[in-house]
Amino acid sequence: MPVSVSQKKFVPTITIDKTELSFDASGGSQTISIKANFDYTISESASWFTLTKSNDVIKVTMPAYVETVDRTADITISNNKYNLSKTITISQKAFV
Repeated sequence: MPVSVSQKKFVPTITIDKTELSFDASGGSQTISIKANFDYTISESASWFTLTKSNDVIKVTMPAYVETVDRTADITISNNKYNLSKTITISQKAFV
């Protein structure tokens, strides 16, 4: 009698604990937790904040902002092989 071996199909998944981060004009730091069962890349749409990755946590460090218009940007966590991505919107209030 043949032995049946059951294989589970790989299903790529990615979860993040926040989809938005908001900072006031004084700046600061916040973290985002990521859980994924594949390698991923992180990209940002602006250069006015700093990202630091440690294991599956991204630390977003925002400098003080002295302009009079709010600003926003995106962080994208993605894997092109699996065509998956998650976006986190970053916003910072203007100095008033």
